Amino acid sequence: LEWLRLDGHVDKAENHPSLTIERKENSSNQYTIQQRRFSSTRPLSYVWQIPLTYHTSESQEVSTMFLNSSAKVNISVPSAKWIKFNTNFTGYYLVNYDKKSWEIFTDELRNNHTVFSPSDRLNLLYEAFTLASAGYLEYAVPLNLSRYLKKEKYHAVWNTALSELKRIKWLFRGDKETEKILHPIFHSLSEPIKRTDTASSILRLPDLWRKGVDSTGDYIEGLETFQASTNVAWAVTM
Repeated sequence: LEWLRLDGHVDKAENHPSLTIERKENSSNQYTIQQRRFSSTRPLSYVWQIPLTYHTSESQEVSTMFLNSSAKVNISVPSAKWIKFNTNFTGYYLVNYDKKSWEIFTDELRNNHTVFSPSDRLNLLYEAFTLASAGYLEYAVPLNLSRYLKKEKYHAVWNTALSELKRIKWLFRGDKETEKILHPIFHSLSEPIKRTDTASSILRLPDLWRKGVDSTGDYIEGLETFQASTNVAWAVTM
């Protein structure tokens, strides 16, 4: 798929640092990290002092390292299936992982999304959509990450995902390839939301998608209907 850059969105992150994380080939514990200014072609004339937090699939204990170089930095961690940086989304920086790591995150979310905290799930979605909007990732990455949402219960995560999908609606209107990704997501999210539901108990999109939506135009109307119909529920104190 060929996508356009959304300048209005990425400008918000223009002056934030962005980190590129790559797992060394044939290694389960060695990575390289490099920082750059997000969405900028200018040379990095200064570096951020970044307190970089992370945890792994083998340990929820949060580790911290300080990154103060624009050069590639090599790190070693105990062998693990995945490593997640910016634990609980506490830092003002973006992280772009290698292709294999994004695939692992996608599989983990679909198999057992609770291995990541709600904040980390929100972080992964936000990073993937933001990086895709700037041209650093294919949109297939955030859209595939979104497939797990039928199991998501937390309002903040849903709000981020729906806002991102609504923001890029003009990109995938009528696009058959995108419909192939979105169709199973929306059709599986069918439990109506009641006025009595609290923000933390929103489990499903309304019954709209059980009625046979078959175009991205219908999907977009569904997103807008969902957000409008849940204003009351989202206003409830958690």
